[in-house]
Amino acid sequence: MSKQQIGEFLYTKRGHFYFQRRVPPDVRGFYRCSRVQLALGTRDPAVARRKAARLALDLEDQWARFREQSREDVLKRFLKGGKGKQLDPRPDEIKALYLDRRGQGKPKSFEQMVERAYRYLREICGHKALSQFERSDAVKFRDKLLARGMAPQSVKRNLSVISTGVKLMLTEHGLPYENVFAGLECGNAQPVKKRVPFTEAELRHLQREARELDDEPRWLLALISDTGLRLSEAAGLAVADVVLDAEIPHVKVQPHPWRPLKTASSARVVPLLGASLWAAERAIAASESRFLFPEICDGTTTKGNATSAQLNKWIKPRVGGSGKVVHSFRHSMRDRLRAVECPPDIIDQLGGWAAAGVGQSYGSGYPLEVLAKWLGRTTLESNRSTT
Repeated sequence: MSKQQIGEFLYTKRGHFYFQRRVPPDVRGFYRCSRVQLALGTRDPAVARRKAARLALDLEDQWARFREQSREDVLKRFLKGGKGKQLDPRPDEIKALYLDRRGQGKPKSFEQMVERAYRYLREICGHKALSQFERSDAVKFRDKLLARGMAPQSVKRNLSVISTGVKLMLTEHGLPYENVFAGLECGNAQPVKKRVPFTEAELRHLQREARELDDEPRWLLALISDTGLRLSEAAGLAVADVVLDAEIPHVKVQPHPWRPLKTASSARVVPLLGASLWAAERAIAASESRFLFPEICDGTTTKGNATSAQLNKWIKPRVGGSGKVVHSFRHSMRDRLRAVECPPDIIDQLGGWAAAGVGQSYGSGYPLEVLAKWLGRTTLESNRSTT
């Protein structure tokens, strides 16, 4: 089927939309072809028009940079020492810039993720200058990772780390190179394995055994079980974050130098009830430092991964090896709140989930009394009083 022109830069072929634009003669020397042609990956005319408009603007910006570079190159002929040298960074320089701009206040795991992505890039494509990377290198990078058995979601994440780093470098230094890693598809991603929440019987059993063992890792587990806190949020708590002498005991989840929060909406106040109140009381009584769980967090390092692995190993035989882990407490809390018909915006506030509606971002949220009322309806009867 022949192509059908739709507008200035759009045409369709077999129902799919494509972008096409001629490269102006004065910048054609920067390209391997006389026109830019790209599949837009859509059959929707409105989506295609939006994508085409963005691409047209991006090309105009790129051509403006090329023209400016050409003018500068002409003037550089008169400089002492010759033409001058254009910055042409290598992957390690891009990685360093990315970590400097995006890594501030992030956990060690973030740095490890970035290091890993750029290590893959060096292994697969080599440590060459940015100007030498072509789209075929990005495709090779993607395909090699997929061939290793890496999940499409993980491949997409690694590509995003590389692409964002390149974009930062191009933007900050006004470089004329193309970001060949941008917009690369990773195929149909496999569905993320759904976390199955704990049953009420499993929750009771785990909370009861945590009380019997009565040590720091079990206090952490019990605290999470009746608050829905993320493990990193709970592990990085300071003693001062726990308020036991208020009318409604509660914990303040707030960022610290040793433990940032995942999102802005993660900062919140959560009532302490049932197993979580018992755990907070036990941890406060035992701690001789400013940290609630000093064996896990000392202000320099937080042993989140090791503690998670330890607790997951402890949980497994107690729930029949069902694949449920520490993070399943968080999924369970959301289900428990739904089961008592808790309003969605209160669920989001208790869990630190970003609210769906724009209007919900205004105001200071629900008072502690309201949060305690709904959270109290989920607390298991056997744990309503402390021991």
